[in-house]
Amino acid sequence: MDAPTEHLDNEIDDNRDVETDIIFNHVGFGYTDKKTIDDITFTVPKGKKMGIVGPTGCGKTTIMKLLLKYYDYMEGEILLGGVNIRDMSADRVRSMMGLMFQETFLISGTVMDNIRMGNSESTREDAIRAAKECNAHEFIMNLPDGYDTKVKEGNLSEGQRQLICITRLMLRDSNIILLDEATSSIDILNEKLIQEAFLKIMKNKTTIIVAHRLSTIIDADIILVIKDGKVEEMGTHNELLTNKGFYHKLYESQKR
Repeated sequence: MDAPTEHLDNEIDDNRDVETDIIFNHVGFGYTDKKTIDDITFTVPKGKKMGIVGPTGCGKTTIMKLLLKYYDYMEGEILLGGVNIRDMSADRVRSMMGLMFQETFLISGTVMDNIRMGNSESTREDAIRAAKECNAHEFIMNLPDGYDTKVKEGNLSEGQRQLICITRLMLRDSNIILLDEATSSIDILNEKLIQEAFLKIMKNKTTIIVAHRLSTIIDADIILVIKDGKVEEMGTHNELLTNKGFYHKLYESQKR
């Protein structure tokens, strides 16, 4: 991922509490002179879940990167709890968020090292408790050395790797959750365990999910449909199906 762009106008005290509602107001951005996203406007209230859907390359992941301050937007404003993220350091913004992107990131170390990565104050007992919550404990205990098993290339399935990353997210206990749904093929059993774990993590958290399979965001409070870098539609699953617009076409195409 590219190096973050830091842009601070009137930086607030990074220890100050900031609420977790997310607002994009007419946000525009481009990696070049051509805009990747244009006039993006939405609100995710505190504790609610929003799914972002659309064709490959439409700007879904760019929205996440702007929220994380990997890039500075060109137009509009992005607010966290009413505070412009330009007035917050990148470290402060990211400290509020639990992230899981498509590529599972595991370090060279034990399973326990990977669960506690970025959560150094947590205890071993905390990590095991989180693993049980996230449906990871059983498979970990079946590994040669349990939580002390070294993570090596090929000794964990993709589903198991994801469960470890989800456990890390549970242990972090952030108030904002950002998920870029994995497209990797996962066996049916692990997929069920992963979906159950995600539901636990997202409970009462402000959540944004970039979804590739619409079935994963049917119950979202808001679904943002992006097409060619712009908001095509927005609403609940049922509202968007009733509209019989672009979302309806995407949904029908995935049912086949």
